[in-house]
Amino acid sequence: MKVKGVWVVLVIVGLWGAGVSGDECLEEARLKFRMEDVEAVVEAVPQSSVDRSWEEGFVEVYVPCWAMDNVSDLRFEILDNQGPREALAMHERLLRSPRQANTVDFSDYHPYRSLTAFMQKMAQDYPLLARLDSIGESTGGRKLWYMDMSKGINSATPAGAKKPQKPEVKYVGNMHGDEAIGRENCLRFIHHLLSNYGKDADVTRLLDETVVTVLPSMNPDGFERGKRVNANGMDLNRNFPDTLYPGENLTPLQQETRLMMNWAKSRKFTLSINFHGGAVVACYGYDGNGYQYARANNAPDVDLLIRLTSIYAKTNKPMYNGRFRHGITNAAAWYPLYGGMQDWMYLNTNQIETVVELSGPKWPDRKYLDTYWRDNKASMMNYLLQIFTGVWGVVTKDGLPCVGAKVYYDDVTRFITVEPDTGYFYRMLVAGSHKITVHCGTDVDRRSITVVDGTPVRQ
Repeated sequence: MKVKGVWVVLVIVGLWGAGVSGDECLEEARLKFRMEDVEAVVEAVPQSSVDRSWEEGFVEVYVPCWAMDNVSDLRFEILDNQGPREALAMHERLLRSPRQANTVDFSDYHPYRSLTAFMQKMAQDYPLLARLDSIGESTGGRKLWYMDMSKGINSATPAGAKKPQKPEVKYVGNMHGDEAIGRENCLRFIHHLLSNYGKDADVTRLLDETVVTVLPSMNPDGFERGKRVNANGMDLNRNFPDTLYPGENLTPLQQETRLMMNWAKSRKFTLSINFHGGAVVACYGYDGNGYQYARANNAPDVDLLIRLTSIYAKTNKPMYNGRFRHGITNAAAWYPLYGGMQDWMYLNTNQIETVVELSGPKWPDRKYLDTYWRDNKASMMNYLLQIFTGVWGVVTKDGLPCVGAKVYYDDVTRFITVEPDTGYFYRMLVAGSHKITVHCGTDVDRRSITVVDGTPVRQ
């Protein structure tokens, strides 16, 4: 515990089941450790979950209350683990004063039942623009709802006609159950798009020319209890197979993780954000670096990733003017993690995915919900509009889609594959001159293109 600037060792003798710093320890404690002590913490408590800290040189660790004696010899500071407390308060408020049916109410957080009702209402109110579906059920049996939004999303393609080809973009929130702002901003973003179609030029263009998909809560079980982990006690953002460093993540694959992987593979997402909380910064890959300490490890698309995160941070003043220069950072330069969704999406699908941390407090008081929406509304729009900067094309051979064709640009080693049924591809690029190389079997096609902001080059 930090007392007047001095770090001291806490000796715990059977007190953690009763309380943490005066508050009841609800299943897990949130502690701050020096970065050099992380390996000792993980060795002492393998069930712990290590998180990046807003404060440089430190990490936050979620430790089960029953395991607190295991770290009593280490230096740490007890942090306010507001998630469980705020979740209980939310449920109590809504029991006393339930939300009115068929209303749009953003004055408080949305537990699972309220979220479900909201999503159903949006799909019902905007049938020409919105389609509600689920990628499956969580470990605790709750649906992982998502909304597809696009002009004519529910229209059947006439017989003999070609289905319109549109790139797909997505937002995912609440992967950690106690990081609540992403969930709420995703719901507001759904409402913003649907209610402003035909009124706002950027909204209209997005829904005319792309499919915008929003999954507000990847961890609904964790949110109901205000816990970081899922119903099995697993941190979902340490649970994906780690393509870069396979030996660093050996946790059992969870239901939510498996559903997300299968869903991502089945869709043609090009651009994505995974929203988190606990800091205010936009992060780009890689997450991992092969070490247990901070050291930058840039993904091959680093120029594009820096541009995308910068676009998000620029119109979010608290982010842009915060601890990180211009509001962005390479994730591994902050603190490395393994088994994260960001790296898996980047290396196993055609997506460019980043992580955006939305709030210092993980579960802020509800009175600040409007503020966090105002801080992020323009950024959420501007980020998705970057889908229109790049090259859109189709690869065919002898008049048929070239199954397995690979698209490269410049000297970047990462490639994307074309859609097997149509041959279409969507490759985001920074504005400027580029060389595009397409491999179709043994055939190779090379072209030079010039990309301008906001207008895709069509090939």
